[in-house]
Formats: sequence, structure tokens, C-alpha cells
Amino acid sequence: MIPAILAAPVVEGVLGSVASLASSIFAPPSASLAASAAPATGSFAHSLQQVASRATAALYNTPTGSMTTNDWNGMGSTDLHNWMMSLTGKQVHAVDVGGKIVSGVVQGYSTMNGSIGLNISGHFVPLSNLNQVTWSPAIR
Repeated sequence: MIPAILAAPVVEGVLGSVASLASSIFAPPSASLAASAAPATGSFAHSLQQVASRATAALYNTPTGSMTTNDWNGMGSTDLHNWMMSLTGKQVHAVDVGGKIVSGVVQGYSTMNGSIGLNISGHFVPLSNLNQVTWSPAIR
């Protein structure tokens, strides 16, 4: 056990190091650091977009899958269009905001009264009314 008189300098040293580290983390970057980081950030963002595009494209080609509101709300319009088109002919089970399950074969998608939605077995189901969509190949 460390006597209290000897522990005080150790505690002060540890707290001082933590405070110094915290202030350096939250300090504004220097101009030279910000300038050198700009090109790297741009190229990183481009690489991240490429990876995201490949992952999204892979999703369209999967025979089964599941997405939630957060997934499709985070998509750009082209990705959303491609995803909804890829569901055509597939069996879906969609859970609406009230917890009701809507099942059927997707016959396409459309826009009605400003809402984009799926045509599931002849019924227009707006995406804004859904919490989750799960799909699989349709059994014929």
C-alpha cells in the first residue's frame, strides 16, 4: 500500500498528464496540419465512396436480405431506385410502423401522392410506412 503522502505526487502527475492529453486532443489544429490533411481527406472520402458503392451494388445482387428504415433512408436516390428495382419478382415480408406484416411478391415500385413505395401483390405500400423489408426468391 502507498502512504497518502507519497500518493499525492503520483495522482497529480497522472491527472496532469491526462489534462495535458485532453487539451491537446481538443485544441484547434495548426494551419500547417490542416493544410496537409486536406488532400488526404479528399482521397480518403473518394475511397470510402468506392467501397460503399461496391457494398451497395453487392446488396442488389443478393437473393435474400433485409433492410430497415435507417438503411434505405441513408441511400441516395440512385441506390434506392436500384434496390427497389432489384426487389421486383422477389418474395418480401415487410413490417409496417404498427407491427403488421405485409407479405407478397414485389411487382415493382412507384410514387403515389409524393411517397415512394413497393407494389406488393397489387397493393401500394409506401416505404415511409415500413420499418423493415426482408426478401427472398419468390416461389412459383
